[in-house]
Amino acid sequence: MHFGTKAALAGVALFAASAAQAQDITAGAYKLTVGTAAPCVLTLTDNGGASLSADCQPIKVATAWRKSGALYKLAGEDGTTIALLKPTKDGFVGTTIPGGAQLVATRS
Repeated sequence: MHFGTKAALAGVALFAASAAQAQDITAGAYKLTVGTAAPCVLTLTDNGGASLSADCQPIKVATAWRKSGALYKLAGEDGTTIALLKPTKDGFVGTTIPGGAQLVATRS
C-alpha cells in the first residue's frame, strides 16, 4: 500500500475514533429546560459547584456536579443525585431523579 494511502486511512481512523468519544461537560452557564417547564439558567463551576436561577422548575436547588463513569451527576442541597446527565455536542441531556423528567441544556 502506498504511503499516502496509509496516511489517509490512518487520518480517517483517527477522526472516527475521536468523533466516537463522548464530549465532556464543562463549567459555564447553560439554558436548562426540564420537561415542559420554562427554560432557566444552570451554572456549573470549575470546582464542581452548581447553581440554578430562581425561576427553575421542577428542579429548585442544585449545589454540585461531578463525572460518574460515562455520565455526570447533578446533586441537590443534601448531596443526593437529582439528575443524570449525558454530554452532547453543545450541552447535555438527562433525566431527573426521582420523577424521570427529561432535561435538555445548551450553552448560554
